[in-house]
Amino acid sequence: ILDGVFSHTGADSKYFNKFGNYDEVGAFQSKDSKYSSWYTFNEFPDNYKCWWGVKDLPNVNELNKSYMNYIIYEEDSVINKWTSMGIKGWRLDVADELPTEFIKEFRKELKKNDSESILIGEVWEDASNKISYNERRSYLVGNQLDSVMGYPFRDNIVSFLKGNITSKELNNKFMTIKENYPKESFKANLNLISSHDVPRIKTELNYDEAMVKLAVATQMTFEGVPYIYYGDEAGLCGGTDPDNRKTYPWKNEDENMIEFYKQSINTRKQYNVLINGDTEFIDTNDDDVFGYIRFNDKYEKMLILVNRSLENKNISIDIKENTLEIVDIKYSSKKYLEFISKECEEFNLLESKNLKESALTLVIYLFSPFSFLYLSVIILPSIPTILPFSIYAQKISACLPQISILIKSTLFSPCKFLYPLSTAKEKLVNALFFSPTYLNSGSLVSLPTKTTLFI
Repeated sequence: ILDGVFSHTGADSKYFNKFGNYDEVGAFQSKDSKYSSWYTFNEFPDNYKCWWGVKDLPNVNELNKSYMNYIIYEEDSVINKWTSMGIKGWRLDVADELPTEFIKEFRKELKKNDSESILIGEVWEDASNKISYNERRSYLVGNQLDSVMGYPFRDNIVSFLKGNITSKELNNKFMTIKENYPKESFKANLNLISSHDVPRIKTELNYDEAMVKLAVATQMTFEGVPYIYYGDEAGLCGGTDPDNRKTYPWKNEDENMIEFYKQSINTRKQYNVLINGDTEFIDTNDDDVFGYIRFNDKYEKMLILVNRSLENKNISIDIKENTLEIVDIKYSSKKYLEFISKECEEFNLLESKNLKESALTLVIYLFSPFSFLYLSVIILPSIPTILPFSIYAQKISACLPQISILIKSTLFSPCKFLYPLSTAKEKLVNALFFSPTYLNSGSLVSLPTKTTLFI
């Protein structure tokens, strides 16, 4: 995907040729230049319209016939040339400053060449109702942009992590965008946390690595397309332009952060509901904990909770189930075969390749920059599992209207779980927990539809 700047050119370009560096006669050099009609001169040649008053960036008349032929229509136009070379889309720089007709015609030609190509616009605000130069834009009605830069996503999550807004206010901000955008546009939104036009996320969050990881974790589990600005994954810092455009820190990468990015990306790719699922925002009744559920029409659900505070939080969410069975789990270390004791019964633990054959699953992922632990327990006649450490299920009374989960802060300490046991083939909800105080990056747990969580 190429970045197309079509609202202005450089003064030192063959089209304008202000400094005479090109053999071709530019618009600055002569009114007879074939490019002269592209520009607007108040007084030829020194007084001309330029981008935000920057004399090095003369504005073009985008709807000029010659200019549109050069960019869009001609057989070897800019669009047609690069599409023929395999380019799969364009990102339109300063889309607000491009006429609506130009964007529409650009899209028509692009899609005619390749229906699967994508057109992205640089729009900083809510793109569904943006007013630009006294015109209400209609970017997302199906005949202009496929997607926009997700600056509202960045603004919202940064405001929350810096403590400027509560989780409920964050919910409302995200809900506003989700309700305003067409479903397809929201799913195609480029969710960024850094770019060449804003401070890098590590600098924005005052070099707090834990908070950066919470931002990345949210980005990788949120509806839309994660957009990684080069160097963020390596821990690169940077303030406003040009400090945010520093080169990649070769041989000085933050390996801890690189590993976290890899794990977060792998988690997203492993669960289709995170890629294509819808989103339901939930009220956690706690200013510091932001929560949402990703779900799809295959009855897959994943609950994500983000705790920005340095305190453990007790978050209660009602559940639908009213039947819980008491189970004691004990871990017995053997190479190929394990046993789970449930009263007087024994269940074989088979190889994990049979994992998907069972109906009720408890899955835990514990990731850190230095380790990736995987655990799964299925309480059914066939129980595939890999058990890297001990698990204990506490006894609870039947029909308890909630489930309690406590994840301790030490990676290798026992985790305590209360969970239901049922032979009903009911889909489960996965839950991702992110907190700056433990596990470094989070844990993933499969649970019944709704639950009480200690995070």
